[in-house]
Amino acid sequence: NLSDPAVQELRKLRNLQHLKLIICHQRTNAQAEAVASLPQLTSLSLGRFELLDDSTLGVLVTTCLSLESLELSHCKEFTD
Repeated sequence: NLSDPAVQELRKLRNLQHLKLIICHQRTNAQAEAVASLPQLTSLSLGRFELLDDSTLGVLVTTCLSLESLELSHCKEFTD
């Protein structure tokens, strides 16, 4: 899981283009906001984010405007 200090460090990586995070059982809004604050992000993989939901996904796709690839394997909280 991403701790609060790790989230703060993630926000500093403004030129990060590729990010892969796996198995986060306790996703927080701060984690999603940190990812969404990366303007150069083109590839994002979030595997087994058990609490990732529609609202968080909405934030990611509306703020990560450079995103070209998004992988959401084993994320169970999405609705149709």
